[in-house]
Amino acid sequence: MTAITVDNNVFKTFTSDKTFDVASAEDGVVVSLSQTVANAGLQIDEIELVPMTSGAELVTNGGFETADGWVFDMTQGTNHNAMRYKYAAGSQWYGTAQYEGEYYLMLTGLGIATQDVYFPEGGAYRLSFHVCARADNVQYRNNPLKLWWSKTDGSDVHEIAVTRPIAATAFGGYSYLFKIPQEGTYRIGLSGTVDQDKTDRIDGVSIRRAVESDVPDISSETSLDVTIGAKLNLDFAGTLPLKEVRLGGRRKSGTISAARFPDYVTGPGEVYVKPLGLSVFIR
Repeated sequence: MTAITVDNNVFKTFTSDKTFDVASAEDGVVVSLSQTVANAGLQIDEIELVPMTSGAELVTNGGFETADGWVFDMTQGTNHNAMRYKYAAGSQWYGTAQYEGEYYLMLTGLGIATQDVYFPEGGAYRLSFHVCARADNVQYRNNPLKLWWSKTDGSDVHEIAVTRPIAATAFGGYSYLFKIPQEGTYRIGLSGTVDQDKTDRIDGVSIRRAVESDVPDISSETSLDVTIGAKLNLDFAGTLPLKEVRLGGRRKSGTISAARFPDYVTGPGEVYVKPLGLSVFIR
């Protein structure tokens, strides 16, 4: 369907404009890759089939190749940095890992990068990106990345997710489902969460209209225990029935969602735990 030519040793993202039809959701798809030149090798990672209903790219300059679209805030905390940075610079500190292009987003400490994005309709969207940590010393790693959206004046903030501490020095992909209430322009933000000299390197930020994910196939007899400081990311649209959920050591019942428990839950999905009820004995 598509021929790709690669001429250097830097990972790049290629998107085919070719489409094909699948008769039903139950039909399997076989993806084949082959080389056209003998005695040559390729490294390939993260192959993804995207439904055409996912729509157009909404983020401007998600690869940070120019300064267009983004606003960088370096005023938060005592350890902060937020800027587009060149891969070729500072490799002795930040490492030689590259995702694509010549530039990436550097966030240190509580640094923030935001962009006002127009959403053509309300509904589910998927935010995806690649990230790795500073390479030279472990003390400069492990800064969890916070993702959020708000009104364009910065009010009414909704957390999309907080990643685990970013420790890997090779780029890895992250993807989160979130919901926008209605058509309009909203502010999307990425920020560090640790007020220390700890750096995340981010590239390939993307937002596309999503096909709402089905509720995962998890037994209703499952129990979850979310400890203090941890986050339960419900990356689906719908309600998942479970036997028991504990948040911070306390059993919760009824509908469990980001709206009800924002300190413990992210994502658009919901979990429902049947109340145990109460027996009263009168003698």
